[in-house]
Amino acid sequence: MPEGPEEQLEFLRREDIRTMAKDMARLREEEAKKERESLRASPSGIDLPKPLSRAKKIFVRVAIIFLILFIIVNVIALIYSFTPIRLWIQNY
Repeated sequence: MPEGPEEQLEFLRREDIRTMAKDMARLREEEAKKERESLRASPSGIDLPKPLSRAKKIFVRVAIIFLILFIIVNVIALIYSFTPIRLWIQNY
């Protein structure tokens, strides 16, 4: 323990600051916990979208694959129509 009244006062001030910081951290954590609980409990809170069913996931994946293939085929057709390869193929 520090000796002398001035050293004791300084020690107590430092101890109060540490305790106050801990109290503030605990208070923030409690407020965050209350907020999380209120969001979970309230029906008007943030509504998260329901996960897609397996069939819908497969449908979306197939649709994306067909879209990518469609784009690739169109790019190839565009390149074919503007290159001399078309003329070379037509000659044979």
